[in-house]
Amino acid sequence: MNVLGLLFLVMFILSVLGVYMFRKCNSGEVIDNFSNFKNLVQAIVLLFRCSTGEDWHRVMFDLELDPNNTNRNIFLFIIIFQ
Repeated sequence: MNVLGLLFLVMFILSVLGVYMFRKCNSGEVIDNFSNFKNLVQAIVLLFRCSTGEDWHRVMFDLELDPNNTNRNIFLFIIIFQ
């Protein structure tokens, strides 16, 4: 039970951070209208997808190549998450 609570806490904190940093990124190969950082629920679902190993590198490249993104901490965010 403690491990599950700790994992949820880490996912929640990183989702809030992802929404704060990447909410303007809304286009790419993987990031679309359903998988993005626009709100907390979608961010948790996207990070859960990435934690299972499904296309986490494509999410990273979509965030890096997005023209709306002025934040250059994408690689640090993905490394901390992984």
